[in-house]
Amino acid sequence: MPYIKKEDQKLYDGRLDDLCFALEEQGYIDGHVTYVLFKIMARWFFNSPAYSTIASIRGCLAGTLSEFDRKHGFPYEDKKIRENGNVDLEQKEPLKLTYYMCPCCGTDRGVE
Repeated sequence: MPYIKKEDQKLYDGRLDDLCFALEEQGYIDGHVTYVLFKIMARWFFNSPAYSTIASIRGCLAGTLSEFDRKHGFPYEDKKIRENGNVDLEQKEPLKLTYYMCPCCGTDRGVE
């Protein structure tokens, strides 16, 4: 959860603003953003190389994604559904899949 105390936010906000400005100047290129995030995680891990660090990093990334979706991703998608309509998920024709297995040895040839 990114909701830390205001005094703790002040420790990071100036530096984060500089970093975000640099990313913004480059157009928030996916690879550049990924580089920055990876560098933060790698430095955290190299500072404390342990499975618990890996688990904490994974947890922070999962929590960050979840919170981003909750606050920004899902509301944006809901807005687009209202504007453009939902995706039609009704299947028009039944799927015709044939599953092949050798009657002698039971070898699975999969779905064709």
